[in-house]
Amino acid sequence: DEYMFVFTDIHPSDEDAGFSMKTSINGGTGYGVATTTSAFQASHTEADGTEFQYEANRDLAQAATFQVLAHAVGASADESCAGIFHIFNPANTTYVKHFYSRFSSYGGTPGAWSWNIAGYVNTTSAVDAIRFGFGAGTVDAGVIQMYGIA
Repeated sequence: DEYMFVFTDIHPSDEDAGFSMKTSINGGTGYGVATTTSAFQASHTEADGTEFQYEANRDLAQAATFQVLAHAVGASADESCAGIFHIFNPANTTYVKHFYSRFSSYGGTPGAWSWNIAGYVNTTSAVDAIRFGFGAGTVDAGVIQMYGIA
């Protein structure tokens, strides 16, 4: 009914990379399913700046591209991201597939960043593969765990 992915200390090889996800309906042969999302972030920087805002430029509107879950993750030894990603009924062949994620990160602008994304994969086909990774470079280190929730 539900899958939950837990990401711990995900570290990019390249500086200020975005940690992303994209879905597939053909066993990972291609990743191009249209997705619609809504994004917001909260932050408190080391320079004492704070933000809590809707991120319209981070939304997808029926786009078959990667959805960034954590932005500007740093590549220094003390920088990484961590979070959770839930997707509901991915094997269902009647309805779209809803999901949400919540990540925290530390990166190029020193501070605590919280990224919140929710949306749906617009397909009635079964989602049978999800790709996670950075938009630039590779996952240098970290742990990804997947749990099936009935």
